[in-house]
Amino acid sequence: FIEEIAAPSQEVAGPIKEPVSIVKTETKAKYPLPKTFSFSQLKAYESCPWQYFYSFIAKVPVRGSAQFSFGKTMHSTLQKFYQLIIEHSNVSQADLFGQNKKIAYPSAKELLKFYEESWIDDWYESAEQKEKYRAQGLSILKAYYDKFKDQWATPLYLEKSFTIKIGDYSLKGFLDRVDVDAGGAWQIIDYKTGNPKKDLTFDDKKQLLIYQIAAQEIFRASVKSLTFYYLTNNEPISFVGTNKDLAKTKDWIVATIEKILSHDFTATPGHVCNSCDFNRICPFAKLNNK
Repeated sequence: FIEEIAAPSQEVAGPIKEPVSIVKTETKAKYPLPKTFSFSQLKAYESCPWQYFYSFIAKVPVRGSAQFSFGKTMHSTLQKFYQLIIEHSNVSQADLFGQNKKIAYPSAKELLKFYEESWIDDWYESAEQKEKYRAQGLSILKAYYDKFKDQWATPLYLEKSFTIKIGDYSLKGFLDRVDVDAGGAWQIIDYKTGNPKKDLTFDDKKQLLIYQIAAQEIFRASVKSLTFYYLTNNEPISFVGTNKDLAKTKDWIVATIEKILSHDFTATPGHVCNSCDFNRICPFAKLNNK
């Protein structure tokens, strides 16, 4: 090696010419991809393809959060409570001598008992934060009970799973709660523990629009309303998708899945980095530290 670099260089006649054409080849790495997708997957990819890669392909473990623990606690509490309402309703219907008998609805004490049973104790940053959330949950549930006392709906379904074909692709999901009106039309309800929104954009509505598609195409149900129920202020925001909304949602689903299947996980850093679970390890993260 030393002899080669020390040897005198040979003269070259004229300047070195580049080839007339250079064929560039790019080979994208191929990763095992899911066969069935979900709204959370598509939302993650839309936020940032590299976030999707970390979460659903590399499956990098993420630290939990207080918001996550609290949200799961509230969902579980209401699921158990409404399951008890269904059971009480079934008992009343089975009572041949109680045709005019009112359903014995669960008490507020039972609701709060479910809350204590469902409480997730992890991921709070401090004992003070945990107690603050615990008190908030109690306040929310007491107000929720007072609002619907003796006027409880008996759900048709709780945590109803579905898998639907959109084009050539499969999409799975769960319906938090489905009520039916006197005419049999569905009222699909999804609980939220985040900040309430007054005006919903199309992006905000996508999740429930997917549920409407599933209700109509899998269960052959007529959908009366789609509702985000914001537990923070005990207020529902309802709408129903038009045919145009549903077609637009299907187009978004297909387009997003096809991008995933193309193995394009190019990062799109920006404001989303501030709330991304992977911003501490991502080389592309742009954090606003102001």
